[in-house]
Amino acid sequence: MGEDFEGVVVSDFYSGYGVLLSRHQRCWAHMCRDLAKLADEHASDDAVRNWVEDVVAVYKRAKRFHSDDAQVRLKRRELFEEELLRRMRGLI
Repeated sequence: MGEDFEGVVVSDFYSGYGVLLSRHQRCWAHMCRDLAKLADEHASDDAVRNWVEDVVAVYKRAKRFHSDDAQVRLKRRELFEEELLRRMRGLI
């Protein structure tokens, strides 16, 4: 990509991408597949399955959200990110 790259790298969760200095987004398709696998591997654990469902539900709400107003989109993105971080940390 080179030193002048100013874009956003979208990748799976391979740890080698952690050294990138550019903006970095993890791929939701990979995340959803990993979450489905986690739920399958812990099919008898209601807490795990419910957590997975909650995280996926936030993702689906974010995908459905639409606004033509850039400021509204930015604020909503921040709210979705905050909710996901709280869920990922088990705070909700």
